[in-house]
Amino acid sequence: MNKDISELEIQVLNTAKNSVAQAISDTFSGYNNPLNKLCGSVVDSHSDELKEIFEDSIRSIVKSDDFRKSVKEAMNHKIARALVSKMEGTVDQAVNTLRQDPTIKAKMVIAIENIIKENEL
Repeated sequence: MNKDISELEIQVLNTAKNSVAQAISDTFSGYNNPLNKLCGSVVDSHSDELKEIFEDSIRSIVKSDDFRKSVKEAMNHKIARALVSKMEGTVDQAVNTLRQDPTIKAKMVIAIENIIKENEL
């Protein structure tokens, strides 16, 4: 064998190396790679333990007062928005009627100013 490797032989060798490296990379990062199966198998073997951890975590969250308060506030907000959107026409009519009374109109202005002041940062 000739000690001098031709440029073509070097290119073939490099292409072969790159192809093997790419094949290995594709095998371990592709859709059906063996690592996914291995990880799935490991997770499955510990599924009872993981289920218990998840249940404990969710149980503690659901039982916490902060979580209950947050859920109630979110639901109240959502319900209020739904009711307001359904009643917009009725509310507009009532407000227009009330605006015609100067005393009520003044009270509405004060109420709105109070709401704005309470919500200022």
